[in-house]
Amino acid sequence: MNRAGQSESGTGSRARTFSFPEAIKAADELLSQLERLELTDAEAEQQLASMVASAEGARGFFVTYLTGRFSLSDNPPALLVRVLRQAPDLVCDLLAKNLVMSSTMALTHERNQDLESAQRSLTVCRRAQTLVGALARTEMDSRLAEMWRSVTEGRGEYTDFLKRWQYDEEQLARARQALELLIWPDSEGRCHGQG
Repeated sequence: MNRAGQSESGTGSRARTFSFPEAIKAADELLSQLERLELTDAEAEQQLASMVASAEGARGFFVTYLTGRFSLSDNPPALLVRVLRQAPDLVCDLLAKNLVMSSTMALTHERNQDLESAQRSLTVCRRAQTLVGALARTEMDSRLAEMWRSVTEGRGEYTDFLKRWQYDEEQLARARQALELLIWPDSEGRCHGQG
């Protein structure tokens, strides 16, 4: 190792930055290798940590993980959960957004009579919910509570995100349903995690 913490070959795991397309490709390769048991846990954790250390890398990873053909997307391995917990700001924000986007997109596809695409969106939503449940901790609960407030009250941190996508009332109702499986509001409207 050199003083920068990189291996002598110059390929330090945390030093690499990914573009969005590069992250999609790298995530596909990583998840395929994990399913074929071609990586040690340490190798997989190193690659994944590098990917989720940046916004573009994390976005690319989640696109691949949530929409891909991988069986581990339905049952996240412990090493995946362990690494994702090390990048709570990015990970929790992206998962909260993915819950809303996939649930509302399912409705859009239903309206267009595209039931196959609607089912794929519901699969993404279910996978995101599973991962959120596995991550359950203060940071994730905080993101979900913020998203709940924006979806139900039209205020809070995710208001601009919701406005940008121009969700209508029926879509917001779908988003609430997706969130309700993971949180519960108390009598004063504050949300708490189910995990």
